Amino acid sequence: FEYRQTNMVFIKISIPVLIFCFFLVSLQAAQPTSRDVFSETRLINQGFEPSITEWGYIQYKRSTGNSTKIVLRQPKTGGTMHPLFIDKIAQRQHTNVSESYLADWRDLLECQPLREPDAYQFIPDFIGGILPDQSITFETPCFLSNYAEVYQSSADSFTLKLTPSESIELFCFDTYMVGTLASWYSDNTLLGFEFEITFADLNADQMEDIHQHGIRLWRFCDLPNNLMSDFYLTTSLFKNIEDEANLSDNVINYNKIFMERVLNYDVETTANNMLSFSDEELSSGDVIFFFKPSGLQTMNFYFTGSPVAHTGIILKTATDTEICQSNLTTNGSVECQSFTQWTTWSYQHGYSAVILGLNSTGQTNMNVDDAWSFVNNLQEQDTSGYVYPLFAWIDTEEDNYPGISKAETLFMVLSLMEADDESFVRALVKETFLEKLGEDASNAADYSLLEIANLAAENNIPISQLLSDSVSDSWSSANYHDAAFVAGVLKSGGVFGSYNVTATEFAVKDLYQLNLYDLSRFDQCMTSNGSNGYCQFVGADQIVLTNVNQYAVGDNVAENCPSKAPYFDRPDFC
Repeated sequence: FEYRQTNMVFIKISIPVLIFCFFLVSLQAAQPTSRDVFSETRLINQGFEPSITEWGYIQYKRSTGNSTKIVLRQPKTGGTMHPLFIDKIAQRQHTNVSESYLADWRDLLECQPLREPDAYQFIPDFIGGILPDQSITFETPCFLSNYAEVYQSSADSFTLKLTPSESIELFCFDTYMVGTLASWYSDNTLLGFEFEITFADLNADQMEDIHQHGIRLWRFCDLPNNLMSDFYLTTSLFKNIEDEANLSDNVINYNKIFMERVLNYDVETTANNMLSFSDEELSSGDVIFFFKPSGLQTMNFYFTGSPVAHTGIILKTATDTEICQSNLTTNGSVECQSFTQWTTWSYQHGYSAVILGLNSTGQTNMNVDDAWSFVNNLQEQDTSGYVYPLFAWIDTEEDNYPGISKAETLFMVLSLMEADDESFVRALVKETFLEKLGEDASNAADYSLLEIANLAAENNIPISQLLSDSVSDSWSSANYHDAAFVAGVLKSGGVFGSYNVTATEFAVKDLYQLNLYDLSRFDQCMTSNGSNGYCQFVGADQIVLTNVNQYAVGDNVAENCPSKAPYFDRPDFC
């Protein structure tokens, strides 16, 4: 009897568990696939007109009112990119592909319904900020029509209501994140049910935030059960980033795979080499760019288009030739060491490095004493963090964010970080935000990001402009980190001449693309190294830079440069 009773209890528990598991499997099976949602029949039924593009893709186009939606489908080639399209990328003869929907190409952060878990894929798509008593209508892969509205539900509360309709599949659903700069919620539209989220007990600043910016609405692009995997795969890129010099081979290889698969950058490896130079071959103002496959490097590439994230500069003394740098490898301070010592250390720790020799005009203009004065003044300061790499990257309101990522999404991430570590976010952005708004940066601890956003709104400055407006070298929050430090040395030494240049606006890519160098100075090195047009003197992983030494120096250079993936094109001057 006891045996039967035990089994009966087991059966009573197992049946609902099995039903629930079957339901989950059904949900997973019912999620739309790229072959379902973007099948030819369904697209044509939705009013899309098919055609063949010049590079061999199938294009489906639908115009509705003032908007046009394009879906690009790859011919069945086993999941690989069509050769004609690769040629177009190589020739830079693309059209508006970056604005199109590549249903089978995973190189961009785009909202596609069928995804295996992947790094950065947890980032949600910003739909919009919905103001009180206003509404928006939008389309998703699961529902052809979604209606979202915000209304005031009491004296100190607002409610967002989302109603989906025209479902593509019975069990298809979208997962959303809804929030303000003070609180965040998540919900979904399972079985086509609407949902409401109320923000209650709001104080005056929170009410003002909603009146100025609305309740923000994001949709997660990936399946809910994949989001944790997405996050794990992202953090795997950054394992042991605090000790970049001693990364494991697994982390390095994982980052190499990511760069090849997502960024179309194949890291070719040869025998580890280390070339030496005589002091006469090197000049003050020569710039070093160095690289090791790590999460920082891949993130820098993903958002700025530069495969290298670190840089340093050569300065001579009466007795030695030194490399000075300010980045993570020097524990957040300016550090100078002999060129030989630096090269040996880089070689032993698996870094690759290239050197770009300053041209004759730059060498003539370079005042080494003034350059050293700048370095010595900084050596006691903390230049750690990502303060100006962040603002040097974001030069435009829209054209520096890959795929679906937006300024509002970045600001959301910053507000989440603020709740965890206010002092870090204060140094990261809040002091600079206040200086952009004409306020005293020393009072940053007294402001929340929500209050700063409201202050910007009072001055008719949207979040996207607050992030992209230029910084100043004279501000108290000025932080000469990495590329900004090297640009500061060049500026202090007189290499930029009389031009009005803001060193703290420089990203690494800005440095190697400016026309400051003489690429023929290290011919022997280039010949022995296979030649990419510049000299790689350390490392087995080959560094490939684009548009080296291409763009002229001028007033306000590097202050308004786009970096939109996957082409990272920029105008001749920005």
